[in-house]
Amino acid sequence: MEIMSLFSTLMLFSMFFYGFYISYKKKQLMRYIGYGFILVLLVYLLKFLFGFSRPSDEALLFSFDKYSFPSTHATLSMGYALYINSLWAYVFSFVISILRIYIEVHYYRDIFAGWLLSFLIYGFVFKFRSLHNFYLKHKPLFLRKALHISFGSLLLLVLYFYPGYFYLFALMSCVLYFGFYLTSIGKKIYHKVKYKERQYDFLSPFFMIASMTLTLFLFGKYYAIVGSIYLIYSDAISTIVGKIIKFGKTYTYRHISGSLFGGLTGFVITNLIYPFDISLISSLAFLIIEMFIPKKINDNLIIPIIIGGVLFLYGVLL
Repeated sequence: MEIMSLFSTLMLFSMFFYGFYISYKKKQLMRYIGYGFILVLLVYLLKFLFGFSRPSDEALLFSFDKYSFPSTHATLSMGYALYINSLWAYVFSFVISILRIYIEVHYYRDIFAGWLLSFLIYGFVFKFRSLHNFYLKHKPLFLRKALHISFGSLLLLVLYFYPGYFYLFALMSCVLYFGFYLTSIGKKIYHKVKYKERQYDFLSPFFMIASMTLTLFLFGKYYAIVGSIYLIYSDAISTIVGKIIKFGKTYTYRHISGSLFGGLTGFVITNLIYPFDISLISSLAFLIIEMFIPKKINDNLIIPIIIGGVLFLYGVLL
């Protein structure tokens, strides 16, 4: 175990020094150092914020700290791999991450969270101008997804903490949403979030409320929360990342890159509060929805119900 831990750390340092050499040649040395500093700073801020312990007490012998989420090795190795942008670097990052799981110093969620964090920081440090131009070009899409996440998060909080009042809250939300839409301010917001490639569906918030309510009624709070997480966060991440990183196409003409990021995001969030098997099955169910359910069918209506149903069947069979 100690040898594998040392080996993964040496691999990480080799990536850092190679990136250091490349940044020196590109005259980006200070930016590269700042990039590494930001990665480390955010990792440790999240570690102390969440305070999740490592898988075993023995893991503390191979670690610099007692917290596991997110993985420092996974974050830094993927961050350096993105900068180096070479196949061997991505392989190194994958091997380092797998070794950290194998020697039981990290959970899968720690690794995936580290990868997602590194993509986010790399984009802001080295691709900020491109991302800013993308935002300006697709501003209605971002506004629409911001409203989607904000409204969905409010529903999810009520579902998680006050499930007994959720039905009443859902009904009140429908009435308030429809009433707000009839006002002049509501109509202005509606026109601002219209997207040139796809008109904002006025019924989408109703579909979100209906699907979360139906999932709660059919399968209970436990599965309704999991399905809602993928609806609120994974669906939004999938759409945005799919627009930015246009890699691969699914059967339904969605981008594979967006679907994978959405699935990983859902897995990480779900695994923070639920077991590994529930997180894995729900993530796979989301990927199946992304790959095979036609775009004509509103995601807000089907994601929680399908994921909740799959998990319910898994619970019955188990």
